[in-house]
Amino acid sequence: MPGSTSIYGLPYLVPDDPPDIARATKDLANAAETQLQRVDAAALGTMVGFEATSEVTPQAIAATTLVAMRWQAASSNVGGFGKPSAFEWTVPTAGVYAATVQGTVTNGQTGRAFAQAFLDGRPFRIPFGGFTESGFGTAGTRRMAAGTIIKVEIYCATATTLGVSTLAVYRIGS
Repeated sequence: MPGSTSIYGLPYLVPDDPPDIARATKDLANAAETQLQRVDAAALGTMVGFEATSEVTPQAIAATTLVAMRWQAASSNVGGFGKPSAFEWTVPTAGVYAATVQGTVTNGQTGRAFAQAFLDGRPFRIPFGGFTESGFGTAGTRRMAAGTIIKVEIYCATATTLGVSTLAVYRIGS
C-alpha cells in the first residue's frame, strides 16, 4: 500500500510495495495536478490584473518638466476591474497591488530623466538616460484602499515624445 505525504497527501511507494514505477509516477502526477488546481482556484480569488497602454497618438514631453502620462482604455481588463481615466487609475478594491510601467521616448536622453509611479501618493522612481538611452521603466508594490489613485509621471532633460508605454497593475493580495 503506497504511503502519502502528511500535508498534501501526495502518494509515494513504501518498501513493501511492488515496484510499479509507472503507476506510482502517474499517481503522483495526478495528485500533484489536483493540488495545483486547488492552489490556482484559490489564487484566482485574490489576484485581479488590469493593464492599459499609452495613447496611440504620441504625447509630447517638454524639457525639464514633470509630465503626467496619459492612458487610453484598458487593452486587457481581467474581471472588468480596471478604471482608467486620462491621467490616473483608480484602485477598485482594497488590497496589495503591484504596478509596473515601461516604455520608450523617441529620442535618447543624455541628461537627467526618470519615470515614477505614484501608488497611494508614494513615488517609485527609476532614473534612465545615459548614452542616448530611450527606454524606461519603474515598479512598486503597496497596500492600497479602494478608490486610491495610481498615476505615472515622466521627466526628461531634453524635450521628447512619449512612445508606446504600458502600465500593468495587479492585485496580489488582500
